[in-house]
Amino acid sequence: MKMELADRMSGLGPGSHLCLFYEQDPAEQMPALVPFIRDGLAGDERFIYIADDQTVEELAEHLEQDGIDVAGETRSGRLKLFTRAEWRQPGRLDSQSKARQVRQFAAEAARAGFKGIRFAVEMTWTLGPKIEVHDLEHWEATLNTLFEPSFPSRIVCQYNRSRLAPEVLIAALHTHPEAIFGNAIYPNPFYAAPFILNGNGHGNGDLTNGKLARARLDWMQAQIERARKVELDHQELCRERAARAEAEASKRRAEASEQRLRAFLEQCPECVKVLRPAGTVVEMNAAGLRMVEADSPDRVVGKSVFELIAPEDRARFEAMHERVCHGTTAGLEFEIVGLKGTRRRVETHAAPLSDPQTAGFLHVAVTRDITERKRAETIKNRLSAIVESSDDAIVSKDLNGVIMTWNAGAERIFGYTAQEAIGCSVTMLLPEERHDEEPEILSRIRRGERIDHYETVRRRKDGRFVDISLTVSPIRDAGGQVIGASKIARDITVRKRAEAELRATRDQLGRLNEELEERVRERTASLTEAITQMEEFSYTVSHDLRAPARSMRCYAKIVLEDFGEHLDAEAKGYLERIMRGGERMDTLIRDVLTYTRIGRRQLELVPVCLDKLLSDLIQQYPEMQAPRAFVTIRSPLLEVRAHEPSLAQAISNLLTNAIKFMPPREVPRITVSTEPRASRVRLWIEDNGIGIKPEYQHRIFGMFERLPTSTPYEGTGVGLAIVRKAVEKMGGSVGVESDGLTGSRFWIDLPGI
Repeated sequence: MKMELADRMSGLGPGSHLCLFYEQDPAEQMPALVPFIRDGLAGDERFIYIADDQTVEELAEHLEQDGIDVAGETRSGRLKLFTRAEWRQPGRLDSQSKARQVRQFAAEAARAGFKGIRFAVEMTWTLGPKIEVHDLEHWEATLNTLFEPSFPSRIVCQYNRSRLAPEVLIAALHTHPEAIFGNAIYPNPFYAAPFILNGNGHGNGDLTNGKLARARLDWMQAQIERARKVELDHQELCRERAARAEAEASKRRAEASEQRLRAFLEQCPECVKVLRPAGTVVEMNAAGLRMVEADSPDRVVGKSVFELIAPEDRARFEAMHERVCHGTTAGLEFEIVGLKGTRRRVETHAAPLSDPQTAGFLHVAVTRDITERKRAETIKNRLSAIVESSDDAIVSKDLNGVIMTWNAGAERIFGYTAQEAIGCSVTMLLPEERHDEEPEILSRIRRGERIDHYETVRRRKDGRFVDISLTVSPIRDAGGQVIGASKIARDITVRKRAEAELRATRDQLGRLNEELEERVRERTASLTEAITQMEEFSYTVSHDLRAPARSMRCYAKIVLEDFGEHLDAEAKGYLERIMRGGERMDTLIRDVLTYTRIGRRQLELVPVCLDKLLSDLIQQYPEMQAPRAFVTIRSPLLEVRAHEPSLAQAISNLLTNAIKFMPPREVPRITVSTEPRASRVRLWIEDNGIGIKPEYQHRIFGMFERLPTSTPYEGTGVGLAIVRKAVEKMGGSVGVESDGLTGSRFWIDLPGI
């Protein structure tokens, strides 16, 4: 209560006018007066104390005991101690005269620079003669009208119950808005100062009987205290209700906060978990369950977290866990192994969490998957190593052309160290006459363009010029905004020198070529004539050789048919060998004729529909049809410009080869498809045959080339030569792809439509 009284007395507002009732001991006044005085002095207000019969020295001693420097405050003029003789005016108490005295005190305080004035008046001064109760009542009522808002004033009037008459004390209650009883300030329901000043106040003439006056005073005080108690009870009830409401609100806020926290934890992209000192999982959020590949909390809650730690990191994790459970925060980077065996690199930040059940600590941690970050760091480190080991100059710069990075290659080419170059403008490398290049380069970079293989000249630190080829690319931030440029500069000085030498050599060769071409033209004419004659001779010879071969085969067949029963097995075998030899001879001659005919023919190229051509070929040859062979055409095939008969001959030979060169008991499966190649079309013929070893692939399109195989296959060795001859005559090319084990992929390139 004393603390509450001190707080109330320190917080009195301007114009406050209180009466303080006490019994006998002046020490009863001090709990209210000391904070009242101290607050005024601290606020640089003048304080006037009107003492009782007790000496001023006795009052000063009380104030000193309560911590107020009476001597110092008195010297400063802030504190003034008066006796009642100095305060009381002679003659009858006159309110107006007394009011002028109070106003004079206030004016003097204002002139002295104080911020307000306070009074503490011991009312025993009213015991003197010529002071009537109604005069005192009128004066106390008048005091309520004297204080001005511009100069704050406050007053406490002290009434000694044992020395003052009851009617005086009743008058005090009629004229003070608040009263102090004991250690409390009470609102005064009997306050009637405005009515007193208007002549309608309470009269005390009916209280001449001292007992009645005392009884009325006691009743008034009891009413004031009862009203205060009712008010306090009401306040206490309100506080209790407010406390209950606040407790319920706090509970709701706590529940809402817990719900928000749980929602946050469930939505948090990092693993949040709580562990017991034994390492068992108490709780883990959804992100954590995904991280350890658990499809429900039951897979991990109540189980040891150590089983999820990679064996090589488990000891370090257990040591960290032990530190956290002893009250220390910690962090660790390690690997986990999910329930499905997936390894992840993670980093965790752990802190101790008080456990009210055990008075110890739980382990709460936030764990982040850094697998991708580590992979990116590895790639970045590799790229950095590549950049640093590159012979080319690799430099980055901002959009103002200021160098930001500088590798060892740049130091070798330009002569500046990284320390010398970083932070400088890239224009230090430009010769005077090329300073206009950099603004143009930066302008294109700002537009997001890339500059490839731009050949120019730069200046080294030693002043020498170096020929370089520049490739400049824009550098973008995470939002795609261009923030700089990456430049790769390759020293092409040696290449430029070689190019100059090459040009000189080319000029010399040009002169020699002119001479050579003249000779070649002369010899070509002679050679062309000789080739024409040779082709005609070859055709004639091949044609004429077919007749003896046919005769030999026919006569052998006649002998075998007419005289076969008179011949032994050996003789029959010889005749059959003669017939087969004749057939091979005829086939060979036919192939040679075809080869020669293709070489001599002038081919007219026209659009050819490959779908129709392939369909017709397969219909003509039973061996290309199921079940003897399965040929798949991936339609639609692209059209080509070709000589249709020659192309049909080439494709027929390739399909025949694919069917013929098969492993024993294997059914041929052939796929035909096309694909565009710029202005040309590539035709693919893919088989499942014996394949062609890489070392033989350059030979197979030559005349009479037959490759070694473990199984003998019939043939003249001219079929693929015909393919090559026909395709090249149509302006195309032919080739093969094979590993020698799993079939072959022959291709023909021809002009597209």
